[in-house]
Amino acid sequence: MQLGLSEGEASALRPLPAGGMLVAGAYATGSGAYALFLARRLDDGSPDTGFGTDGIATIPLAQGYPEPSLIAPTREDGWLVAGRLTEPYGGGLGVVLARFDAQGHPQADFGDGGAVIIDIGDGRHFSAGRVVLQPDGKLVVAGSLPNPGPDTTPHFAVMRILADHETVFADGFDGR
Repeated sequence: MQLGLSEGEASALRPLPAGGMLVAGAYATGSGAYALFLARRLDDGSPDTGFGTDGIATIPLAQGYPEPSLIAPTREDGWLVAGRLTEPYGGGLGVVLARFDAQGHPQADFGDGGAVIIDIGDGRHFSAGRVVLQPDGKLVVAGSLPNPGPDTTPHFAVMRILADHETVFADGFDGR
């Protein structure tokens, strides 16, 4: 199936119990920047036109290239998309989280137009490798972090994203 996005790449899938699937990834916006997308497809691969705009919801990002690896339900019947954020041709910038409502519209009250970029804020870039949703609905990210100082050798790192998970996430793996 083609999504029709220029320079696009899908990196996360979530089959839906009622049929069809969600697909998340990134594409070039044409202005040297990138956007995160979430698309909903029907069983036959055609777009679910009741979701987003013609089956695709997008959030332009101010920096980086998003590489989603997780699509999880929220308590409000929407969707959380999470993954790493990298420089377009290289190193890690941190983690990107994006929220969409059930109809595929970015939740504008979440971060910047529906997306939040998380970094450690000390000039070093956390390189997210894998984002997982714990059974209790909390997010954990494994990756690497360069050593501070002259020796910038990367070291294993784990980031736990602190958020009000009681209102953001559904009950972990709730079968949706």
